[in-house]
Amino acid sequence: MKSVTAILSILSVFCIPAFATATIMVHFDPCPIEITVGDSFTVDVFANIPSADSADFYDLTIEYNDTLMRLDEINQSTNFNVITNDITTGNFSGGQLLPLAGDLLLATLNFYSLVEGTTALDVASGAFFTGYLVSEPVDWLSTPCMVSQTSAPVPEPSTILLLGSGLAGLAFYRRKRK
Repeated sequence: MKSVTAILSILSVFCIPAFATATIMVHFDPCPIEITVGDSFTVDVFANIPSADSADFYDLTIEYNDTLMRLDEINQSTNFNVITNDITTGNFSGGQLLPLAGDLLLATLNFYSLVEGTTALDVASGAFFTGYLVSEPVDWLSTPCMVSQTSAPVPEPSTILLLGSGLAGLAFYRRKRK
């Protein structure tokens, strides 16, 4: 009897396929971003969830150069119940209201551009979990987004001088015609 149980156990390991979980892809939109220093901008964080049973909870922390830009607000999507939302650490998490799949909006991040430079916006750490009673981690990947910040162009003094002399010439011409 013990040998039959052992054989059935071995067969079950090799004959029953393992549950394969697809990888969840996290990405930013729009990407890449070109912004002028002093402007505010928004970035949406999406997760491409392959099937409705592949993610019930998420916990993400974003990473960026905080000397170049400042995170002002995290607006989480109504697809998930908000669990945490911390702009000082860039951490936000949520749990699903309903089983959902597809390219889902997790949050909209509002930034303010401080100085010139280029930084990568990425997920520094995080996790996706499936299951309400027993949480199982789900594989996920993140695609970084490059944010380029430039100063607004400043007109050269010679351009202003040229414009001024043209206007003065027009005024002189009009006065001479009268």
